[in-house]
Amino acid sequence: MPRRTGGSEKDQTVGVKRWELWTSEKSLSFFPEDNEQARQSAIEDGESFEWEVTARGWNSAHQAMYVYRGWDDYQPSLREDGTPYPDEEDDNYKAPD
Repeated sequence: MPRRTGGSEKDQTVGVKRWELWTSEKSLSFFPEDNEQARQSAIEDGESFEWEVTARGWNSAHQAMYVYRGWDDYQPSLREDGTPYPDEEDDNYKAPD
């Protein structure tokens, strides 16, 4: 199990999740900490826990990972109107009924 740095097991900040980066020489996995299936798959694929970040959604988590890895800026998927998908900006987004 990965060693956690600071904070409690479940982040107390409303609206954010902890995201984990797992890597091996051949692969990379990045997912929210509550995705047990992804973690198990990473372990089965021989990946090791490398890094974590707390973020509000997919886009901010990926931007932080890109900075950490030294990659170019993360380019989120955009809707036809040029705006990011709300559910990728905020993990707690609820679509209007």
